[in-house]
Amino acid sequence: MNETALKKGSKKEKEEILDLIKAYEFAEDHILSEENLLKAHNLLAGKLLAKSRRGKYRKEPVGVFSSQGLEYMVLESDRLEMEMGLFLSEIGELLEKKMGREEAFFWSL
Repeated sequence: MNETALKKGSKKEKEEILDLIKAYEFAEDHILSEENLLKAHNLLAGKLLAKSRRGKYRKEPVGVFSSQGLEYMVLESDRLEMEMGLFLSEIGELLEKKMGREEAFFWSL
């Protein structure tokens, strides 16, 4: 962790970085599952979202905007839970496979 980054930022930015670190540490120590993914989201979103929205799939649309307008629209919220289920199922299958370095690298991209 870059201590200089923590010293330069605002209190809110520092708290967000510390929440991110907590989420990473949690993820390192827990097997990837939907439950643990949502727990990591809860930790990560500590200062970013209202408590009622942490650790849950979002229900509202989200986009990335720049000064030119909408740059990217994320997956619609009504499809999010289904798509995450498919993603986690595929990850589960990959975790059970014995893979060589090349195949593991391919799937990591």
